[in-house]
Amino acid sequence: MSIYHIVLALGAVATLLFFIGLKQGAVAAIRDADKTSENETVEDGGYAWTAIAAVIASSTIITLAGTSPIFIYLGPLLAIGSAAGIGTAFLVGDRK
Repeated sequence: MSIYHIVLALGAVATLLFFIGLKQGAVAAIRDADKTSENETVEDGGYAWTAIAAVIASSTIITLAGTSPIFIYLGPLLAIGSAAGIGTAFLVGDRK
């Protein structure tokens, strides 16, 4: 099995996870739209450290891709991981 087939399979799973999570998140947002007032502020989710880690990972992969051709495969894997993470976040939702 080549890297192409591995990335293709992971991409298919991440895409499916993303769209399932997106559907659930959209349905929840529509359901809860009438429960909030216009002036109500949304509480910060505290995702700053996750965003910082994502920027560092992206920068590292871009830098590594410039040093050796083997690291060029990490970019698509990072994108697939991001899509899977977003889909998982939609599925988990707000546990408060």
